Amino acid sequence: RRLEALKKNSSAKRRRRSGYTGEQARDHGEAAATRLLKLGLRSAGLESGELEALRKNDWRKRVIGRAIRRNTTMPAAWISRQLRMGNVVRCAALSARDPDPSWGPDWKQARTLLAKVENAYGNID
Repeated sequence: RRLEALKKNSSAKRRRRSGYTGEQARDHGEAAATRLLKLGLRSAGLESGELEALRKNDWRKRVIGRAIRRNTTMPAAWISRQLRMGNVVRCAALSARDPDPSWGPDWKQARTLLAKVENAYGNID
């Protein structure tokens, strides 16, 4: 009987828990990522026009990318485009980990900036 019940349940259609369709979830994720991008730029004291002139692996870009990756489902390609970080795979690797000494001499500033961005994002209504 248990085997029959398992087979029956596995073939049943499952509802999404959030109730969002795929497009709605993508729109929500992009809106959240855009908010995080703006918060990150403001917190780092940067303008979007300055991103191109910075190194692709600048610690401030990495922090903003990390905040977006931790709090949204946006793909690395989107983050790379918005932050002008170049190659998507490299962007994914640069924004995959929280700031630590391997980030170089600015890692403590990076850790502080990440906390500041995420706290500001958490305080948005």
